[in-house]
Amino acid sequence: MSSILEPNAVLRTPTWYGGPPDETLLLFTAGEYRVEHAGQRSTVRIIASGALIYDGIGPVEISPADVPF
Repeated sequence: MSSILEPNAVLRTPTWYGGPPDETLLLFTAGEYRVEHAGQRSTVRIIASGALIYDGIGPVEISPADVPF
């Protein structure tokens, strides 16, 4: 049985110090987010509501969560 709160996607964002990207688990599928790039910055919004979930250094990537949590 799957829970409504299981992550379905992962947001990968660069770190300011150049290390491996930070990963944030997301509840919706990757296709339910809109990523926009402007110069060296990126924003991520939930398509259905327009809610902003990330505004920072880019580029960013949203991928399906490939591991059950």
